[in-house]
Amino acid sequence: DPVPLNADIFMLQALAYRLDASGQHLSRERLSDIRGKIWLLGAYGANFDIEQQHAQALLSDPANLAVALERLGQRPGRDLALLALLSDPASPIFDRHLNARAATLAFNSPLPIDRHMVLVTAAGLLIDPSFGPPDLSTARSLLLLGGFSPYRLYDTQIDQLAAMRWLQIGEALLASADPADRQFAVALLATGDPFIMQRIANPQLPQDAQVLPQWPRQLGEVANWARIINRIGENYPARALRQELSGPVETAFHFGPDGRYLGIIVTRSSGFDVLDQATTQNWERYFRPRPPQTLPPEMITGRDLLIKLPVVEYRMSETPNPPGGALTEDGRLIVTGGIVRRVSDDCL
Repeated sequence: DPVPLNADIFMLQALAYRLDASGQHLSRERLSDIRGKIWLLGAYGANFDIEQQHAQALLSDPANLAVALERLGQRPGRDLALLALLSDPASPIFDRHLNARAATLAFNSPLPIDRHMVLVTAAGLLIDPSFGPPDLSTARSLLLLGGFSPYRLYDTQIDQLAAMRWLQIGEALLASADPADRQFAVALLATGDPFIMQRIANPQLPQDAQVLPQWPRQLGEVANWARIINRIGENYPARALRQELSGPVETAFHFGPDGRYLGIIVTRSSGFDVLDQATTQNWERYFRPRPPQTLPPEMITGRDLLIKLPVVEYRMSETPNPPGGALTEDGRLIVTGGIVRRVSDDCL
């Protein structure tokens, strides 16, 4: 009888080893079945790999396919075979949506593969109408999971391929019956920015304000710039990390025409409220000395006064710097965050 899927993996391994070592005359079919079940059920310790044709035959069984998906990330040989078969249109188990699910799970696993290429390939299969009705929603989720946006500061082949996928999504959504989809498509094709509909406008600044490029000494010496930079650099907002949001934020201390301190304002937005708020809160929390409640008489001019702070630029990276910020030559404070590996619910 075929080996059941609930068989004990360690007993199977011991059985296969004894049969091999003892030279017992076991049928080739029986030994192949045992080896196949070890390959299918085994995790990190299982040491059998099988031929591609055998793997394809095993995974063509829906029950076996479900087991392989459930254990994705535990055995590289099996996982790579699964991804190859699900993404190959010539394969008998080719399935765009199962491939999207597998690609999402693989993105969070230690598989020795190009995880980003797996995502972009899966997105392309979902967009291509020759394989069935396009699933643009899941394709968008895959690209966003991989962090493919204008804020990834790389010019690699895979980024160019991802940009092409975004272009295909935008062109397809132009024909959508949903006005929101069409609006997104127009904005995406015009800017290349998949976050365009989430971005917020720059704030209205006080008219005729006086602007100082840096903190004036008459208000006190800045205490320990290195500590301030490190503190702010350690605070990449968690929600922005999950959504892989990035961009520069320009802020300034704001004093009214009568010299009263009115707080820190955003003078140029990153486009994302979560980054703007984090920046103003961090400056309030860590900047020393604290701004005076009222300016000295010699600094009051009857106009609003803005005292600029260094630009805080949030950047996503696959290899983030150690926690802490870093100043660039032009005075920008760079806060680097690592891309968070996560499973997108849209793909499960």
